[in-house]
Amino acid sequence: MKGENSNQIGLIGLGVMGKSLARNFESRGYNVSVYNLPFPGEEDLVNNFVNEFSDSNFYGAKDLEDFVNSLDSPKKIVLMITAGDPVDQMISKLEPLLAENDIIIDAGNSHFSDSERRSKDLDSKGLKFVGLGVSGGEEGALKGPSLMPGCTSSTYQELEVYFKSIAAVEREGNACVTHIGSGGSGHFVKMVHNGLEYADMQMIAEVYGYFKKSAGYSNEEIASIFEDWNKGELGGYLLEITIDILRHKENGQATLDEILDVAGNKGTGKWVVHAALDLGVPIPTISESVFARYLSTMIETRTGASSSYNQSSGVNKLSSEGINTIKDALYASKLINYIQGFDLIKAASEQYNWDINFSNLANIWKEGCIIRSEVLYVLSEINITNNLILTNEIKQLLLTRISAFNQTLAVFGSSGVHAPAMSASFNYFNGIILEKTTANMIQAQRDYFGAHTYEKVGKPRSEFFHTNWTK
Repeated sequence: MKGENSNQIGLIGLGVMGKSLARNFESRGYNVSVYNLPFPGEEDLVNNFVNEFSDSNFYGAKDLEDFVNSLDSPKKIVLMITAGDPVDQMISKLEPLLAENDIIIDAGNSHFSDSERRSKDLDSKGLKFVGLGVSGGEEGALKGPSLMPGCTSSTYQELEVYFKSIAAVEREGNACVTHIGSGGSGHFVKMVHNGLEYADMQMIAEVYGYFKKSAGYSNEEIASIFEDWNKGELGGYLLEITIDILRHKENGQATLDEILDVAGNKGTGKWVVHAALDLGVPIPTISESVFARYLSTMIETRTGASSSYNQSSGVNKLSSEGINTIKDALYASKLINYIQGFDLIKAASEQYNWDINFSNLANIWKEGCIIRSEVLYVLSEINITNNLILTNEIKQLLLTRISAFNQTLAVFGSSGVHAPAMSASFNYFNGIILEKTTANMIQAQRDYFGAHTYEKVGKPRSEFFHTNWTK
């Protein structure tokens, strides 16, 4: 497979995800050219990869020009490299070697604003660009990820057969890929996906924390509870792996109990919060999940404060009814998390003229991605044209769980449980259903000290007033 212009797909970047994605393409019958910049210690990476799969249709390019020449036209080049400057540098190296209508697909975790910029720049040069969100981790990339391509509709049509062939397939038989919109839309949606992932993980951890520390359950008992939940409406990948984690042992000891309670992050959660602030959209559940990871790093402060502010409230096992109450509260929290996430995507779609189909988003997240769950199957059946909380389907799901939500947060609070994400969902819900908030007091205060003016009840929204509050 070393003849020129013979391979349908080219992939640059043979890290864990790159190797898996290359193998996925090849397993679907495509001839795949691979290339990796010769970093120190990785000079033989390409040859080693090709030799490892010597019976497969891979071509290991010796340099970038050889790589480009090995592809048929229009050339379709997938970048699986570090986001930021490395992507720009690689695009600059590729540009002189490409012809009109060749396609560069950035499948890394790039910031959506970079994808917007690259799309416009390459379009002006006659080249096509796709900002491709990819979720599913190493296994998903190999066996079938969820794909979120941002590009022109014509470019998507050109690539649809390739994307559908490697994407995950949900229960109804549909591939977990759809055209998101233009420019940076694919990477924006992937960014929000990661934010939802932060929150889902945090909420599961909060429930685990209550069961473990306040209710006195063993890891195996918690795993059994989660296993029961995973068979129903709360079922999903993150709960599934949590069960495995709770049961894993090394040398007879629970591996989880040996892990330092300091959570890392790669920055995408911070990007979501920044985007929400820029667009003026409240996403407190995701935000608090990001801050919870930051707080976890303050281990010296936490350790010192723990001895001074001991809030131990004893251990109280729960009845089956009490366990079901917490289950309902977690389900409500998940729904409210998605309400916020979809509202953020809707605001971005309007701001950047992406024209995103929101029901399609739920469809492509049903399988393959990290947040895949039964909740996504529910959301995919809803015609989402406005904030999800206004839909009849969500109303019914939340109305039957308000009592459980209230009870659970009260129990968590009295037990001294740190539950920022579930509490944020609770507070968001209580705020979004209020006909009248206390923001009138905020406006009065702003007008008092800064003459910022305010609007009046019953007056046009474009009319503003000021009061001299000291007279």
